[in-house]
Amino acid sequence: MVAGKGQVSSEEAGAPAVRFEGVTFAWPGGAPVLSGFDLSLPAGEKLFISGPSGCGKSTLLSLAAGILTPQEGDVLIGGKALGGLSGPARDRLRGDRVGYIFQQFNLVPYLSPLENVILPCRFSPARRARALPAGGSKTLEEEAGRLLSRLSIQEGLWKKPSARLSVGQQQRVAAARALIGRPGLLIADEPTSALDSGLGLDFLRLLLRECDEAGASLLFVSHDKSLAPEFGMRLSLPGPEERAA
Repeated sequence: MVAGKGQVSSEEAGAPAVRFEGVTFAWPGGAPVLSGFDLSLPAGEKLFISGPSGCGKSTLLSLAAGILTPQEGDVLIGGKALGGLSGPARDRLRGDRVGYIFQQFNLVPYLSPLENVILPCRFSPARRARALPAGGSKTLEEEAGRLLSRLSIQEGLWKKPSARLSVGQQQRVAAARALIGRPGLLIADEPTSALDSGLGLDFLRLLLRECDEAGASLLFVSHDKSLAPEFGMRLSLPGPEERAA
């Protein structure tokens, strides 16, 4: 069990950003990757997840986002249980409450950084509403530009095709896309794997700063244990050999 303190929005007061309750998951024909797994990540907290290849790190993240569903137990996002939801309902909940930074970033290459960052608000009215508070005069483009600036993407790059950006720049655009609309939970799957250790640490510190400002919880998976000291909470998953012992 992982616990800590934090704040959540008024409609979810007291609920962890994500909670695993007795979760068991196995791929078809395989042994369980997770068995009776419990985890509670309070709002505003950041958790570093490590472990050897095959230990289930990416599987855990997919379960946390509702992309996968467990064979036993349940996952709750902001107090909302995923087990009783249909696939489309899980998709809507993920779009509203979860920002995801993929290992390969998954930017739309022909769209500009501004257009990529705004995408989650096109699909989630809740994200759009949080990005543009009632009574404000800000546009989505202005909010996307604010995030890009905070993540050190120069304004001269905002309207270029994202495919023309460097790996490090694409990574920061992906982070801005995950952060727009202040989702309660941010998930990052090996986002620094293509960077050297110095650039990876710089990116992580930018990301942690933005999570703090947005009040977002962070699940961060990495093989780079040098990043672990930046987190107050850490989890190491056992490898397949340890699970079988």
